[in-house]
Amino acid sequence: MNTGTPINASMTNTTRNTRNGNWCSSGNVCRVLQRHIGDRRSVNGYGWRVLGDRPLMAFIPVRDLSVAKSFYGELIGLRVTEESPYAVVLDAGGTMLRLTQVDDLRAQPFTIAGWRVLDMGESIDTLATRGVAFIRYEGMDQDAKGIWSTPGGDQVAWFKDPDGNTLSLTCFAG
Repeated sequence: MNTGTPINASMTNTTRNTRNGNWCSSGNVCRVLQRHIGDRRSVNGYGWRVLGDRPLMAFIPVRDLSVAKSFYGELIGLRVTEESPYAVVLDAGGTMLRLTQVDDLRAQPFTIAGWRVLDMGESIDTLATRGVAFIRYEGMDQDAKGIWSTPGGDQVAWFKDPDGNTLSLTCFAG
């Protein structure tokens, strides 16, 4: 491996750092990154952890931000942290959730977001009193509340947002 040589001709300012083997646009960038996030090695052998220790942001596409804000904020109970003409940002248990306006939204038939809950029955009852309807799937052995239990004992229930996006609750066994 030739450390200190450009990756390719179009990246003449990008070199391999001789100290840690990471690719950087300059030695200064590497030093700045190390000062801010440390010289952490990953177990995958690629040097920097890249995203392994960075917080996840989640996105949910919606047609109408006002309707979505009411559903996710007031009905579901997520705290609104920011609003713009293009997105509503919520705090979902420490995860940034961005409701993004999409004009030509086509809801998918699979779960796009879910929440881990400690008590499935209580969570369903609370949401149901707020008007959330839980989905029953043909061929799935769900109980009266719409809860499906996995062979390992985990419980899952599904519901939809106003745009038809499928959301879920999961209560893990044990």
